[in-house]
Amino acid sequence: MRHKWVNLILLALVAGEFVTGAVGLMSGNARNEIVLQIHSVLGYSIIAVLGWKTVLALRSLKRPSRGRPRNVAIIVSVLLLMTLSIGVVWSTGGFWSVEGVTGMSLHIYGGAAIMPFIAWHAWAYTARFRVGYSAERREVLRFSSVLAAGTAAWVVSENAIRAIPTLGADRRFTGSHERRSYEGNRFPTTSWLNDKPVEIDTARYRLKITDTDGASTSLTLLDLENGGLGTGFSEIEATLDCTGGWYSHQFWSGVNLLELLEAAGMNLEAQSCIVHSVTGYTRRYASSEFENLMLATRVGNEPLWHGHGAPVRLVAPGRRGYDWVKWVDEIRLTDSPHWWQPWLPLQ
Repeated sequence: MRHKWVNLILLALVAGEFVTGAVGLMSGNARNEIVLQIHSVLGYSIIAVLGWKTVLALRSLKRPSRGRPRNVAIIVSVLLLMTLSIGVVWSTGGFWSVEGVTGMSLHIYGGAAIMPFIAWHAWAYTARFRVGYSAERREVLRFSSVLAAGTAAWVVSENAIRAIPTLGADRRFTGSHERRSYEGNRFPTTSWLNDKPVEIDTARYRLKITDTDGASTSLTLLDLENGGLGTGFSEIEATLDCTGGWYSHQFWSGVNLLELLEAAGMNLEAQSCIVHSVTGYTRRYASSEFENLMLATRVGNEPLWHGHGAPVRLVAPGRRGYDWVKWVDEIRLTDSPHWWQPWLPLQ
């Protein structure tokens, strides 16, 4: 395999890893499981290419440099292998962390940090790459062989993880490991951007509901729990799946969002709603999702702890943890589409 083809194949695989990893990070819906499976296959394929890439890089060190940044090839290979190894250890070894940072987070941070180095290195070695090479049949076959090897490695590893079984056998399709399911408030306490507001006085708490025309109403915690607008207080089972690499099955109790908006006389023709936290954190949801969302005040028949968003947090089944807004103080209906927000929260 020609040196430049090694670089291009590696770049294509890493780009695919980045895209599938980003999709997996943003989706908690099992319908997207195939994306995470492709992510794993590409990871094993990269390991296969890295073997050849490392041999080429070591050989090149014996020749005069001629101005090319060959040492970067070694650095890139090592960083890639470290990032992929963390992912493999996380998949097989169960939940672990280093100084409070989970293995999943380390894998994500490593993948994001290495992308600029990969892009620069590939450009440096393929700036004058002849397009004619792309039509060579043997290169297409080599690329297909790499993907086939990655697929085979993934199938073998997944079967081994479950057959032994390893601590990674319980992981969800997102790669997250189970933590304290059905134990009420005892599941891990995390926030997307480490928000740490002061504890909210439940006696003074008010939930504001604002319509598209600016008209609003407010409810106390007792109103929510006792059906102040004639709403019911219900319980659902939903899985909180955190991007830090853990998930927890829980029973949540609260008020259905659609029922609450109907009872408050809000404009249900609105395209979306914004769920706002006392911290200023917001996420937007399409009107078609209202019936699946809950404003929860309890988990496992216990009042929510402050760290879990008390007195009210959003429960959003099928979404990742950063969409489960904590410390909710306002629901605001808007005529803007639900996608009018960053894919990942920035605030």
